[in-house]
Amino acid sequence: MHPRTFEITCAAFADTRRHRLECGLFWYGNKSQAGAFEVVAIVVPKQRNYEGFYFIEGEAIEEMSDHTREFGWINLAQVHTHPSAWVDHSTYDDDHTNSRNALSIVMPHYGRLATDLLKVIGVHEFLDEKWRYLTLRRARQRIYLNPKCALPKLIDLRML
Repeated sequence: MHPRTFEITCAAFADTRRHRLECGLFWYGNKSQAGAFEVVAIVVPKQRNYEGFYFIEGEAIEEMSDHTREFGWINLAQVHTHPSAWVDHSTYDDDHTNSRNALSIVMPHYGRLATDLLKVIGVHEFLDEKWRYLTLRRARQRIYLNPKCALPKLIDLRML
């Protein structure tokens, strides 16, 4: 994926970060046979945001699918923020991920941009019937930064 994907993601979290609220969004695109993926769109659905969690209604998930289905994109990752440096999955996160086939990425400090985000984010994958925190080595294999990839576009459905 393009290295600026994280920058665009953090920018999408700017308003909720300013208000100290958790927020979620989704990376859509295409997956390679090797398991790496190319993010072509960052989609922010309508949601309710709170200091310690966020909630996306079923209608907002349907609206997001309506905007991505025509392109044949798949949900590669659900990305959400936590208030502190703690980026493991909470029980709430385990229960509210929208897909066990996508990665679940937790960004610290309400999604503040950092120098090497792969070192501070939590990358989780559903393996052996539970969400597992990936090692940095495994996370780098799944989230491969490649400047030759296209810059993803931001689709912010909160504004519609």
